[in-house]
Amino acid sequence: MARNKRIDSIVEALKGYHTALDIGTDHGYVLKHALDQHYIKKGIASDLRKQPLEKAKTLLKNYPVDFYLTDGFLSIDQPFDVVVIAGMGSHTTIEIMKQRLDTQADFILMPHDHLHELRAFLCEHGFVIDYEKIIEDRHFYTLFKVIRGTMTMSEKEMYTGYHVIKDDTYKKYIKKMMAHYHALVAKTHSEKQAYFTKIERYFMEVLHDIHD
Repeated sequence: MARNKRIDSIVEALKGYHTALDIGTDHGYVLKHALDQHYIKKGIASDLRKQPLEKAKTLLKNYPVDFYLTDGFLSIDQPFDVVVIAGMGSHTTIEIMKQRLDTQADFILMPHDHLHELRAFLCEHGFVIDYEKIIEDRHFYTLFKVIRGTMTMSEKEMYTGYHVIKDDTYKKYIKKMMAHYHALVAKTHSEKQAYFTKIERYFMEVLHDIHD
């Protein structure tokens, strides 16, 4: 059965909730592990694709899980107190969240690109990042726990993270991002080069602050 650090980190973040809505549930591993460990009482599995949803139904047979073949929140007609959206791009994540901006549920998010755009969206739409955690699982992934509220953040935080758990994995991630932007600076010119230089400096400053 698929098990990795990404799934484990999402499951751990679900501890203490009652009903988890897993959007894009794929094969249903997150809900299964969360229910096996009694972190949640019930699951709702949503997916656009029939085949993975059928596999989730098989995996979660006899579990307290309801299944929806639907796009995001559409057709979900029962209560939940936490939503998982993982394994998608930030643009897709944002579009899904826009479907239910009225919800008071918390979110566990793990997008795989354009994290600064997601942070900006959360700021603008009444969400607070409770914490971010960097997960290393062959690549680096960022887990967001998001609650309702208001927050402001600097441009630097938009790129480097907000309320990030500053462990050794975060340090490795910062160094990787510094190298990434340094390479972009070396092969671009004019306005783009100035932009990448600024973002590289943000990550350098964060690393310096951590070492202090």
